Amino acid sequence: MSAPRLTAERLAEIKQRADAATPGPWWTRDHGNHPPNTLSGVSIFAPPDARPFKGNLVAFTGTADIYEDGQRDAAFISEARTDVPDLVAEIERLHALIERITPEMVDTVRRIAGVMESTVITRARDEAKLLHALADLLAALRGDA
Repeated sequence: MSAPRLTAERLAEIKQRADAATPGPWWTRDHGNHPPNTLSGVSIFAPPDARPFKGNLVAFTGTADIYEDGQRDAAFISEARTDVPDLVAEIERLHALIERITPEMVDTVRRIAGVMESTVITRARDEAKLLHALADLLAALRGDA
C-alpha cells in the first residue's frame, strides 16, 4: 500500500511549522537514568541566541521507566529541526521537476515506442519496451496513472 501523495497544501503546512519553530540546530543533553524523584532523561536545546530571554531548553523527554525510549525520542526530535527543512526542500525540488513533465512528453514517448515496436529489429523492440516503461513512469510522476 502506497502513502497518499503529499499535496502542496500539506507540504506548505509542514514548512510553516518548521519555519515557526525555534531555529536550530538543536542538540541533546543526557541526564542519565536516576532513581525516582530525580532528573532522568534527555533535554533538547536550541542555540543560546535562538530564543532571547526565554532560555534555550526546547523539550525534555524520558523518565526512569522509559529512559532508553527517551534517548531515542530526543535524538529524533533534535535532528528533526534540521531534517524537516531539508526534506521539505528536496520535495519542493522534486515537485518542480515533476511539473516540467507535460502530457505531450508522455504521449511522444509512447508514440516513439509504438513506432519502434513495429520494426522487425529485435533491439528496437527491446528499446521500445524501455520507452513504454519510461512513459508509464512519467505518467505516474504526474499523477496520471
